[in-house]
Amino acid sequence: MSFDQRAMYLTHYSRIGFDKQDLPRLAALLLAQVDEMEALGLKLRNAPDRHQQLKAGLRELYLRRLLEHGCRLPPDQQAELLEMDIELNAQGLAVWLDKTQP
Repeated sequence: MSFDQRAMYLTHYSRIGFDKQDLPRLAALLLAQVDEMEALGLKLRNAPDRHQQLKAGLRELYLRRLLEHGCRLPPDQQAELLEMDIELNAQGLAVWLDKTQP
């Protein structure tokens, strides 16, 4: 935030351009989503079917965010388009959880 950014480069995605005035809002959205993903992972750290629960939780989180954003695609189509990212992010959360075992 302290630099004069004109774009963000998000993992698994492309360049996100924006008006400089919109940066605080977009940064807050990104940080809130990261916090939600962290909370989901910590809640499911020791779940016996952790991977499936992580995927379900991420799917729910992302679909809610898309609804808030105003996406008009049917939820099943949204989920289908996000499936690879949901899988990758669930794997990433699992690696992080395993490396940070208390």
